[in-house]
Amino acid sequence: AEMGAPHTPARSVLFQRERTGLTYRVPALLPVPSGPTLLAFAEQRLSPDDSHAHRLVLRRGTLAGGSVQWGSLHVLGTAALEEHRSMNPCPVHEARTGTVFLFFILWRICRTSPHAFVFYSDDLGQSWRHGGLVPNLRSGECQLAAVEGGPGGPVLYCNARSSLGSRVQALSADEGTSFLPGQLVPPLAETSRGCQGSVVGFPAPFPSWLWAGTQLVGAKSHPQPPSSGPRVQGSLKEASEAPTPSPTWLLYSHPTGRRARLHMGVRLSRAPLDLHSWTEPWVIHEGPSGYSDLAALPGRHMGGLAFACLYESGVRVSYEEISFCLFSLRDVLDNIPPRKQ
Repeated sequence: AEMGAPHTPARSVLFQRERTGLTYRVPALLPVPSGPTLLAFAEQRLSPDDSHAHRLVLRRGTLAGGSVQWGSLHVLGTAALEEHRSMNPCPVHEARTGTVFLFFILWRICRTSPHAFVFYSDDLGQSWRHGGLVPNLRSGECQLAAVEGGPGGPVLYCNARSSLGSRVQALSADEGTSFLPGQLVPPLAETSRGCQGSVVGFPAPFPSWLWAGTQLVGAKSHPQPPSSGPRVQGSLKEASEAPTPSPTWLLYSHPTGRRARLHMGVRLSRAPLDLHSWTEPWVIHEGPSGYSDLAALPGRHMGGLAFACLYESGVRVSYEEISFCLFSLRDVLDNIPPRKQ
């Protein structure tokens, strides 16, 4: 694509609001090797309201030749408990056994104070541990990515919803057992109440030194190492101050509007521990947009590393439908707009 004329990837509508009032929200996307098969999950609600969440639904897709063929909608009737609402699907593929686990919330009325944290297993799901909360900033729904190759070794990166005007990021050097104090990420704006967003990590293009000496379009350049907030102890101090490209890059999806959930955008960071490394957004959908979920796909299917995005969209409001699109890393690099002066 020529600079100045970003294109919009083709999209398919997988779930659409019905005349009866049935509404589909909170998408979750899981690629399952080796096809890959794509599993698209969502909440089925009796109305758009959270209190009317009802069941979880699924559509299966097969990726071939750069496009996806989707099967029919299935209601997951066993993912339910009487007098509870099934919400927030979170599918996980366990590679050794090929098992797909579907985690979700069974909700009854209660009062909660939202904080991002990790719930994890070190033994293939036989036992589970509750990791530490992101300690200092009010944060909500989050997604995680393992960032490799930093000066202090691998870290777990958390990107969370916030009502503080910007996204919150936090780092863990002990695989999620505890998090360092969270930091606001100024380039990643939130609407007043915040909105869920998605982040996925992937290996930087090889050889990474070809990219290290280039200035990525839309990324901010720092002659001096940027300040990344409060000083932290141990291995993360050096990592948080280093703006150099990382062996792990991150892709992030979120509505780009500051006042309303509008215009689904994707941003790239090639130095994830630098708060200011995020590019300007490439808008992949114009109009009302909401929750989203990203997935990285094997390169052989689209001539290189590719991504899929499942996101809420609409013409008048963001919960009219849930859409799906595919795009490559090359598409991202070609369509990121120049940074605003």
